[in-house]
Amino acid sequence: MKGLTSAPGMAHLTRSLVLMTAVGKPAVKYILRALVLFLLTAPAAQADFEAGKAAAKRGDFATAYGEFMPLALGGHVRAQHNIGVIYERGLGRPKNHAIAASWYRLAAQQGLADSQNNLGELYRKGSGVRQDYAKAVKWYGKAAEQGHALAQKNLGDLYRKGQGVTRDYAAALKWYHASAEQGQAGGLLGLGRMYDMGQGVAKDYAEALKWYRASAKKGLPLAQNNLGTMYRKGNGVRRNDLKAVKWYRKAAKKGHALAQKNLGDMYRKGRGLKRDYAAALKWYRKSAKQGEAWGQLSLGRMYAKGQGVTRDYAKAAKWYREAAEKGLPLAQNLLANMYRGGSGVRRDVAEAMKWYRKAAEQGDAWSQFSLGRMYEKGQGVARDYAKALRWYRAAAEQGEAWGQFSLGRMYERGQGVARSYADAVKWYRDAAKQGLANAAFGLGLMYEKGTGVPKNAAEASQWYRKAAAQGLETARNALRELESPSAPKQPKQPKQPKQPKQPKQPK
Repeated sequence: MKGLTSAPGMAHLTRSLVLMTAVGKPAVKYILRALVLFLLTAPAAQADFEAGKAAAKRGDFATAYGEFMPLALGGHVRAQHNIGVIYERGLGRPKNHAIAASWYRLAAQQGLADSQNNLGELYRKGSGVRQDYAKAVKWYGKAAEQGHALAQKNLGDLYRKGQGVTRDYAAALKWYHASAEQGQAGGLLGLGRMYDMGQGVAKDYAEALKWYRASAKKGLPLAQNNLGTMYRKGNGVRRNDLKAVKWYRKAAKKGHALAQKNLGDMYRKGRGLKRDYAAALKWYRKSAKQGEAWGQLSLGRMYAKGQGVTRDYAKAAKWYREAAEKGLPLAQNLLANMYRGGSGVRRDVAEAMKWYRKAAEQGDAWSQFSLGRMYEKGQGVARDYAKALRWYRAAAEQGEAWGQFSLGRMYERGQGVARSYADAVKWYRDAAKQGLANAAFGLGLMYEKGTGVPKNAAEASQWYRKAAAQGLETARNALRELESPSAPKQPKQPKQPKQPKQPKQPK
């Protein structure tokens, strides 16, 4: 039997007595049995161990415990490990991670890779011991060096995240490879993710797909979800919504919260199956109840739009809040919108400002624009053109068309910044190229007046037409006046709409 020792020393029996006292059970019976173990032959001890295994297999953990404990006290490394498992999982004994850690440590110190990995896991989680990533790295490392596939995957995780060790994608890749080569599902997933994200290796969707598929076929829900996403996006493979649904469903049925949300998306959009709002609502609800922020946001949106359920802004606000409090920027933005408009909640501009700021500080471009507008108009805060300019610029530099248009207008008017018609033209043009009617009109006006650009009626007409085609009445009027033989006074820039259309949620 691997790890079976002959006769334990007196020092080990002393440590065992201390452990039994910690367990809280009378130690005398077990210590006497451990002393008898001195007289047992190896075959007899092996028989006891096998009897313990058989009892555990049939679910009789009380008998298994009785067989394993004397052996564990006598230094039997596998029995020590099994006692650790019994206490960690609460199998026939009260769950106690501190006692589990003590038994794992005894076995780990004898070199048992399984116990070294499990002890590393307790240190990583802070279960039964003080959380200590460095010690997790130590014990995972000892097991990984022995070829323990799960420990290799776990060590790869710590290197990828920089926990207990300096972040090192190359080292993470090395350990994921070692684990994956043994067919460990988590190692296969980890390796796929490295290729998917381009961490420690050149981004390669085809290679990521290969490793995700290998892991997914072993039944790992996260790998199944990720494989579904590869098919949905067409990354490394031809886009195939049917296969995306297949893999999302496999993971969703196993309770994977993100996969449940993704499957809900497929039902809501009618991708790979018939559009079914009721089914989408079902899967969003399952995801949301597990605390998945995207599931909560999606469920809130169903209530806000009345899809698959009676429209209920109060419930929409509830679910948006759940997701917003988890730090999801889009949910924070949507919750801010509800406070600003008084939908499902009492109108509270200051509260709207708070949530816009949280999202804006995380880089959400639409929230940055919204926050800039509140500073420009003095809503929920003292009017401050400099701060408005700052947030408009942040949104504009991310390519948000309304941010670009608003920044251009600040330059044109000299609000919060020195007036610069050239900069106004630049930002109007960037927004107009994205199809924003107000920006196209503003750019046309600059060409008609010759402000920031040489006067050019043909160019002005072109941009007016683009804006007019989108239904902007001011642009239609300007176009008529421009093409009229007479020359009436120039049109004014239209006011910015009170609430520009919210952009679509990212896929």
